[in-house]
Amino acid sequence: MGTVVTIGTSPAVAHWMRFGSFRLAEVNRAVESGYFAAGKAVNAGRAAATAGADVICVAPAGGKTGEQFGELLARERMGNATSTATGATRVCTTIITPTGTTELVEEPPVLAAEETNELIAAAALLAGKADCIVAAGRLAPGVDQDFYTRVMRAAAGRPVVLDAKGPALMSAVVEAGQRQLRLIAKPNMAELLQTFPGMTPHEALSKLMDEGAWAAVITDGPGRVLLAHGEYVWVIHPPHVQAVSPIGAGDTLAGVLAAGLIAKLPIEQAVAKAAAAASASCLTVGPAVYDPVVAETLGTQVRIDAPRLLWRTTDL
Repeated sequence: MGTVVTIGTSPAVAHWMRFGSFRLAEVNRAVESGYFAAGKAVNAGRAAATAGADVICVAPAGGKTGEQFGELLARERMGNATSTATGATRVCTTIITPTGTTELVEEPPVLAAEETNELIAAAALLAGKADCIVAAGRLAPGVDQDFYTRVMRAAAGRPVVLDAKGPALMSAVVEAGQRQLRLIAKPNMAELLQTFPGMTPHEALSKLMDEGAWAAVITDGPGRVLLAHGEYVWVIHPPHVQAVSPIGAGDTLAGVLAAGLIAKLPIEQAVAKAAAAASASCLTVGPAVYDPVVAETLGTQVRIDAPRLLWRTTDL
């Protein structure tokens, strides 16, 4: 199919635990548990690999948990381009109970300027092998807000799916507009509105496109996905599922979208396929883990509304 390179500054070792029941302030025994290499960019890579793409993950890793992160990544069908970091890789814990899922998130360690530069150098080196790049996640402390702009420059014209918000997102969007690059912005609705405080969803999405995004894919909970491209906007409705864990669903969408772009699907079809995979990932305990057969079945249930002119669609 092609190669997806993913990059992020805040990877993690994900420790998931499933409980038959759970009570605060008491001893709770898990009925099953496990570990994954994680972080938004790594999760997106896992999803892209399941969709058939070759994947290389670029991430910093440090300490004993960084070694564990590298070992976990090596077990999967993803290439490992980790660089050594001073700070220990964080551990995030997912608690899955019959009443819902709770995520306990450690803050990522500080990245020094030279460590950040190593990541950018790795992205530039691998760009020649990439057909699409996914850049995702909150920036680690110490990383400048122009990090994703630098990633986009290193991408050398390849399409970039960017899951970010605020200045980190908009720095890249503005540069993409100035240089006419294919940047697909993928914040969720809350992040979009945080990026443009005081705006309505229509105003914020229009602003994102006006500033230079080639396309924008806005996830809005389990109910719908907004796609803006050119002058048009689509509303895409994924099927409802009884979620086991929604952790990593948005990352699944980003990774499968990248695979769809490589396969040269029409963008609305690529987003619809990615949305079905995201729904399928909610049926598993692992972040961005999904059964492609289940995703294909769910794909037949995705509804795509007819495209409308974005400037006239104020009821988003």
